[in-house]
Amino acid sequence: MLHYSYPFYDLATAPKDMGLGMMIMAIQYAKSAGMKYVYLGSLQRPTDTYKLQFAGLEWFDGETWSRDIEKVKKILK
Repeated sequence: MLHYSYPFYDLATAPKDMGLGMMIMAIQYAKSAGMKYVYLGSLQRPTDTYKLQFAGLEWFDGETWSRDIEKVKKILK
C-alpha cells in the first residue's frame, strides 16, 4: 500500500495541475511496484472530488468501504 497525502510545492512557481500530476505519478509508481492499494487521503471538501476520477476507487463512509461514487459526490456538495 502507498499512502499519498499532503504533497507540497510552491504554488506560485509550479506548473498548472502539478498536484494532480504528482498524484498520478505516485499511482503509476505503486502499480509498477505491485502495490494493491493507494490511499489518496480523505474526502472532506467539495474540492476533493478530483480524487473520484480514478478507476477502482473506494471510499470509507465511517462504517464500510463503498464504490458508490454518486453517493460521495452528493455528500461532498
